[in-house]
Amino acid sequence: KIEDMLDLLEKYKFIIVKGEDLKPTKVGKRISELYLDPMDAWKMILGLNKVVKKDEFSMVHLVSNSSKMYPLIPSRKSDGDLIDDAIVTYKEKIIIDIPKEWDYEYSRFLDTIKTSLLFMDWMSEHSEEYLLEKFNVRPGEIRSKLMTADWLLYACSELARLLDMEEMRSLSNKTRFRVKHGIKEELLALVKLRGIGRYRARLLWNAGWKKPSDIKKSSPQKLAMILHSAKIADNIWNQLSNEKKEAHPDRELDRDLDEF
Repeated sequence: KIEDMLDLLEKYKFIIVKGEDLKPTKVGKRISELYLDPMDAWKMILGLNKVVKKDEFSMVHLVSNSSKMYPLIPSRKSDGDLIDDAIVTYKEKIIIDIPKEWDYEYSRFLDTIKTSLLFMDWMSEHSEEYLLEKFNVRPGEIRSKLMTADWLLYACSELARLLDMEEMRSLSNKTRFRVKHGIKEELLALVKLRGIGRYRARLLWNAGWKKPSDIKKSSPQKLAMILHSAKIADNIWNQLSNEKKEAHPDRELDRDLDEF
């Protein structure tokens, strides 16, 4: 019923009701702009408040519980050890109550864990071939999940901003950036350079260049050797030589997940 929905929106503080007048709150307006389901948004807010061990698993598990992430990566009988180990490892970082094994929600819970593990492995710089073999998920499905996670993590960041949860906003942004580019945290500074994705960032890191300022201590010639491309090396060098040192804006997911 419409009345029940309005009562729910008022309870969640997404709208203000005065007589027959309805007015969205700042949070409610942003939820509408983000095309979020109000129930999903409410679960996100609850989750952001519940995160104790603040790390990326909590965030990817939070967005894996969104209805927008469906269909989830289905768990199989052969995944038993994988998922059981994950539940033990991340127990303190799971932001929802773990259902009992006989509860009807338990199967879906296992699927959220498996979906979260996919994101964790992607952020650990595993290849699409590895993910296909481990999770039985094809590149197109991976791309779809990454795009959905990007949107939902951005939504988490916006909700955290409006609710003055700066620590959670920072964590949401960091997780979003790592999911988008499929990188470990150590590569965050390097992939902010235009033309540098996870593959080239790893080449730079392995060469001992862990941040842009390290690259400036070298030469364009050595950079070209490391990146196997004089053109890209010149592009990077020009960026570093620019006084503004502008990093590229968040780009969309690369057409080929491992392109860089």
